[in-house]
This record gives sequence, structure tokens and C-alpha cells, in this order.
Amino acid sequence: MQRLSTGYRIGSARDDAAGLQIANRMTSQINGLTVALRNASDSLSVTQTVEGALGEYTQILQRMRDLALQAASDSNGRSERQALEAEVSQLKAELDRIAETTSFGANKLLDGSYEGKSFQVGANSCETVSLSVPSMATEGIKTPDMGTCADTGKGVRVKGWEAFSLGGVATTTVAVPVAQTLTFMDVPVVELDGEVPVLSPFTVEVKEGDSATTIAKAINDHADNGKRVVATAKNKAKLVMTAKAGAGDVAASPGETVTLTVNDTNSFDFSVKDGEALVASNALKEWASAINDDSKLGVRAIVEGGALILESASGDDLTITVAESDSSAMMVASAELSGFKSDGSEITPPVALTFTTGVTDPGTVKGYIEFHTSEKLVAVASSVADAITGKDADVALTGEAGVLSLRELTVLNAESAQQAIAVLDYAINFVDTQRGCMGAMQNRVEHTVYNLQNIRQNMSASRGRLVDADYASEVAEMTRLQILKQASIATVVQANEQARDVLQLLRW
Repeated sequence: MQRLSTGYRIGSARDDAAGLQIANRMTSQINGLTVALRNASDSLSVTQTVEGALGEYTQILQRMRDLALQAASDSNGRSERQALEAEVSQLKAELDRIAETTSFGANKLLDGSYEGKSFQVGANSCETVSLSVPSMATEGIKTPDMGTCADTGKGVRVKGWEAFSLGGVATTTVAVPVAQTLTFMDVPVVELDGEVPVLSPFTVEVKEGDSATTIAKAINDHADNGKRVVATAKNKAKLVMTAKAGAGDVAASPGETVTLTVNDTNSFDFSVKDGEALVASNALKEWASAINDDSKLGVRAIVEGGALILESASGDDLTITVAESDSSAMMVASAELSGFKSDGSEITPPVALTFTTGVTDPGTVKGYIEFHTSEKLVAVASSVADAITGKDADVALTGEAGVLSLRELTVLNAESAQQAIAVLDYAINFVDTQRGCMGAMQNRVEHTVYNLQNIRQNMSASRGRLVDADYASEVAEMTRLQILKQASIATVVQANEQARDVLQLLRW
């Protein structure tokens, strides 16, 4: 009766000690498989989220490639290319936003942090599948080595894309090129092992304080160059602003603003709430948004590590000032400006922008030059020792020589647009490879789900045969026992009736 009422053959250990142990182990497996199925479904959702984001990434890259192809044609003038560059800059910003914000739960998927992640897709320990998603930020997608460089004494040999900084640091200007003569010389391929290049040199004079744009133009326009070397100017600046803590004398007066001015004529205001202290991070974010919305400025801005990063694709000087509308409030504690070398490292120490009656002295960041050659190997040397700085300048360059990231591409001239096409082709192929990996992972996980369902179904059936009561046999057994019981009772009753009959006859 207990088996029929509970539905189980094994109600306690005394019913079947070995069977109970086996059944409990199977129960653990079945419960584990149920959880594993949910985990596998979640992992499938993760890969589908990544693949969906990469699909949008591909659409953006295709659009950028169309713009680069358009900019590569000399039918476009400077204003047309600036308009194309404005859209390219916005699209790069959107790529970075997708990489930064695409997430599943609390996990960022495309910022490079989703590496070596594992999904528990089995009922037992270490039954996992692994997934890694590389960084899809524009800075993280880089072309492979496009050339090598070798020692020439004062300069470097260049083939493919290579970037170098010219100059040092002054008090209010970062990375000022010193006066020097740059010499460009063809190098015979057979002389790569150390021979001094001597073929058809040409020189470019650099004046102290020249902008990277001016230097690049002088190189590209040189009559003896013949496009053997293409120079591209780039610039990147970092502004760190610290606000005074507390309130009282550092609180804002009604209508007070803090203003960032870029290149003398482009001003961006941040309004501080009446009676409150300045929050530097909020100001930097608002300035970055306003700068990116100004397509004519030609500067891209991001907030990174509590600092405002400004990038000029044209390589023009970046002149920065910070001002307060109320010079007596002094809500800004300090402002520091620094530039970057061609290898991406920051030039230190930064330049402190000194406040004078509520306005900092202007600080200027100079850019750097990127040299490019198509077929021939060209040596670049300077008349000033160590004036050319880059990745291991004056020694053989390997590894990341010629590496260019998606963030660095520009379409402001035909040469850079041609370069952008090559970079975008690589980026599209890179993204397609990652999408293929996500698709393969999805197919694998789907097979995993089908297999887990099959295992769970068969194990549940096996456990059922072990612990569940057989209703047919149990009912038959109960019926047999009831018939025997009723027959016994009937016999006893009949025996009692016979005794009563005998007693009745004796009374007569």
C-alpha cells in the first residue's frame, strides 16, 4: 500500500540499500544535467550576442571602407575630405562604443576582458567549454607587421608604415621639433645587412617649432621625393584636470562655467550648478561629447582613465586653454597637458598649465610624423643625434614595426585614404574571422544541448525503473493479498457459524 500511495518502490534504505545509493547518484546526475542545459543555453545566448554585435561592426566597417574609397579619389577637395573624415570619426567612435558597452549580465564581451571564459555544460567537474573574445576596440584591431627597419646610425630604415616623433619638450609646448635636416635615401635590397645607403638622397629642412603638418607637407611636396616616401602627420594630446575638493570658497556662483578652448577659436562650456563644487570628470565627458559633435574641428575626443584624450587626424598642433568665468572662484585645482610619441607612449613629465586671472596659459601639443614607402626601402636620418625617436630608433626594428590600428586611420588626403582601405580590409577580415568562431561555437553548443537532453532523458528513464513502483504488479499483489485475506475471514466466519448451529441443535 505504501508503494502505491507514494509511487516509489524504494521508500527507505531498508527497501533496497544498494538501489537507494544508485538512485541518489542518478538523481545528482539528472539535476546536474538540468543545470548544465541552462548553462549551455546561456552560453549560446552569449555567442549570439557577440555575433550580433560583430554583425553591426561589419556594417560600420563596410561603410568606412566606402568612405575611404571615395576619399582616395582626387576628385575630392579638402572640404569634401573633411566631411568624409567627420563621418569616419563618428563611425570609429561608434565602434568603440559598441566594444565598450556590449555585455551579457555583468560581463563586458568586446572590450578584451572576456578571455578564457568557461561554461559548465556537464553534470560533473571540469566538463566545460571555453570561449575567448578579443578586444574589438579600434585601438586593439591592428594590422600585422607591414615592414622592417634596420640601423643606419642616426636614423632608421623604413619599409611599409612606420611612425617616428621629432623633438623634445619645452615649458609650455609638448614635443617641439628641434631645427634639423632630414635626409631620405633609397636603400638597395642587397645592402640590408648593414651597408650605408647612398642612392639618390634628398633632404628636408625642419625649423624649430614646425608643426607635424608642416613637416609632412614639406616631405611630400619635395621635388626629388617622387612619392618614394609619403609622410602623414598625426597628433594626440592628454588633458588632466583636477577640481578643488569641498564647497564654500570653491562653490560655483550663479551661471558660472568652466570653458575648454581648442585651437584658439573652438570653445566648449561646462556649466557648474549654483553653490556646488566642480566635478572634473563630468566636465571632461561633456567636453568630449561636444568636441565629437563639432565636425569642423577635426578632433576626436574620448575620456580615458580620468583624462581627456584629443586626437587630431590631420596632425595639426593642439592648443589648449582652460578658463573659469568667475576668476575669483578658482574651482580648478590644476590642469596638466601632455603629448604622445609615435609608439603610443606618453611624453613625460606633463606640462602644467598655469592660471592667470582665471585662465590658463595656452599649452600646445605638437604631433608626430608617420613615414610610408610602397616598394623601395628608404632610410631616414637626422642631422641631430637622437632627434628621431620611435620604437627602438637607431637599431633594427622588428615586431610591431609598421603596425597600424583601426583608430589611427584617416581619410584627410589620398595617401592616408589608400592606407585606410588596406587597414579596413584587414579589420573586416579580422571581424569576419571572429564571427566565424562565434558561429562555430553556436553550432557546437547546440550539439551539446541535444546530447545533454538525450543523456538526461535516458538517465531519468533508468532511474525511474529503479525507484518507481510498478503499479501493475503492485496492484496485482495487493489484489491477491486482499483475496487471501477475505477468504481467510470467510473461512473463520463459516467455522463460527457451524459451531453456533451445533449449539442450537443441542438446545433442542
